[in-house]
Amino acid sequence: MHFAIAGAGVAGSYLGNVLQQRGHDVEIFEASKKEHHWPVCAWGASKHMLEKFSDQAGLDFADYIFHVGHRLRMELPNNIEEYLDLNGLVTYDKHKWENDLLRNLKVTYGVKVSREAFRFDKYDYVIDCTGLHRTLLPKSVQDFLIPAYEYLLENVQDMEEFYVFSAWQQPWLHGSGGCSEKILRCGRIFHTAP
Repeated sequence: MHFAIAGAGVAGSYLGNVLQQRGHDVEIFEASKKEHHWPVCAWGASKHMLEKFSDQAGLDFADYIFHVGHRLRMELPNNIEEYLDLNGLVTYDKHKWENDLLRNLKVTYGVKVSREAFRFDKYDYVIDCTGLHRTLLPKSVQDFLIPAYEYLLENVQDMEEFYVFSAWQQPWLHGSGGCSEKILRCGRIFHTAP
């Protein structure tokens, strides 16, 4: 089968890699130009799930981990501080992980897939992996957005916690990529069919 995937982020790079391993022809289209497609590290990601995805893609997730968190410290409004014990949350080198997944795939950068201009007839399936942006699918009413800044700190020693401070009053939005429910349904097909 011939697949087109919109989005070369976490979901698109992983899905493209797995589909190609299963013998399908895959083309990925990323709206950003290659020199601008540089995701920052991902904090608070599930080590257990990414180990599973990495294993399926032939990667060792341990090669990508920057930090394993043991506690989450949250500064909330009204000077409230909360702590949560963590089990498996990590910060990882998302840029390297995505690039390694994309290594043998055909990726076209600087092309935004849209309903109006894309050649759907060239593909058996076109899958929207643009996450929050939803280039083909309607925006999800269930998306939960948390205003946040993300910083990559280098050479930090002996820190065992993730730190979140309150920015609830600010007008920023930060989201991470992911596949929609429709793509997850499509994924079930590949568990039962070649």
